[in-house]
Amino acid sequence: MESSLQISGFEVLSAQSAEAARETINKVGIGRISVILSDYRLPNQTGTQLLEWVRSLDSCLSTMIITGQDEKAIVEESISVGVFQYLEKPVTHQFLREVVGKAAEETSLKRKYQADRRGLKELENLDQSMNDVVPESLQDRMTVFYRPLHEVGGDFLITHQYEDDRHVVVVGDVAGHDIRSGFVSTYFQGMFKGSLESGGDIEKAFELSNRSLLMRRAGVGQNQDLISLSLSAIDLRNGDDSIRHWNFGLGPCVIVSDNGVIELCETGQFPLGWIPEIETDAQHINLESKSLLYIFTDGLADFADTLKVNLFSLLYRFLHRFNESEDLPVMPSDDILLVRFLLNTSMPLSQTFEPILSEHYAGTELEHIDHLQSNWRRSISFALDDRLGDRLYDLLICIREGMINALTHGCEKSADKFAHLQISINEDKDTLRIYIDDPGKGHEFDLVARLERLGNERGENLGLGIIQHLSDSFKVENKGTSLVFDFSITPDKN
Repeated sequence: MESSLQISGFEVLSAQSAEAARETINKVGIGRISVILSDYRLPNQTGTQLLEWVRSLDSCLSTMIITGQDEKAIVEESISVGVFQYLEKPVTHQFLREVVGKAAEETSLKRKYQADRRGLKELENLDQSMNDVVPESLQDRMTVFYRPLHEVGGDFLITHQYEDDRHVVVVGDVAGHDIRSGFVSTYFQGMFKGSLESGGDIEKAFELSNRSLLMRRAGVGQNQDLISLSLSAIDLRNGDDSIRHWNFGLGPCVIVSDNGVIELCETGQFPLGWIPEIETDAQHINLESKSLLYIFTDGLADFADTLKVNLFSLLYRFLHRFNESEDLPVMPSDDILLVRFLLNTSMPLSQTFEPILSEHYAGTELEHIDHLQSNWRRSISFALDDRLGDRLYDLLICIREGMINALTHGCEKSADKFAHLQISINEDKDTLRIYIDDPGKGHEFDLVARLERLGNERGENLGLGIIQHLSDSFKVENKGTSLVFDFSITPDKN
């Protein structure tokens, strides 16, 4: 067999025993060996015992057993140690050459795959270190959650400090979520970061990225996918009363006020790489009475839809209660990157209101109020688990009554008018705040006084009376078009 394989062009090492084989392997180095062919019957032990030791050193190495005995037990034993091939004597020259050649190819493929996996793991570590590590200057203001679909994701985060009191934060999302998008993400992350660190304005970095993508688009064949880049960026300086914001194709960023009102910023322009001329003028966001800003990539909303929960419930869970071992019912289908930024530095994060639900409903949704209530319950429970206990049912009754009032009177059950439901949480106060806004004209009388006068017992305002009775605080704003009520998660805490 040694002569036959040498004639076929293989470099062959031979040994007369398992002990001699081990010495040869250790001397040559197992990484230089492509195939090991062993007789089953060896002095003092079997070939399968030798090959089991070999595979403990290198699981990629193809191993083969040969024997003259037609025994089922030997075949089963060979399979149990993962041999590539079981051969019976006699073996022809042609068959031996073919089977050893295939085994060598198998070893090469497995080793390449293993090397690729190690490389991807190193890229994963690099990817994580680049996208979820907050610079020291922002650690008291910024929180990042990053979960790529694969080892390397298409989402990325860039932070840059121009001066001691000025920061730029950029969240990017390359179209796709495969290895290619991960490479493109890293490329543009480096380009963008380099442009900023060399003293360039952020507007110039947008233009440079857009030109680079357009050049790539011009050279793409008909059967190749186009590459685009969505970006959302903020530029802020401590002490300023506003921040500059840009959005190229990413979902709108979210601003939360000091009292828990949730606002969406403008959606912005097309992604970079779509059109030759881009508008680099920034949107200015007034910071008066604003606490938090959220930026996130499309994967968050897609995964929330898959889980059938509100986007903000998933956002809150990721930032507060997620760990890598959590057993979610399904897996995301895209990369997820989200950033929470504290705007009001005079207020600790724990004292801010963080969103856990925000939805708009047309007046015609009144007929589906039971379904809406089921969705509220699922989203609130997803975000908070069972922290509310039995109070969850009181909360749902209040939301239901408030929404019935808004959809009936404010929206007039119309498909063209919308009511807005918002729920946010203040961890320090252990309190949920609920806003229900409608587009109605409102009224001139004092609703709270009327509810007290009616005794909350009967009449058309009975639902609002229930809210006043079950909640911990209740008020009416904007002539009755806005209801605001608080629920203490632990009733006796406040």
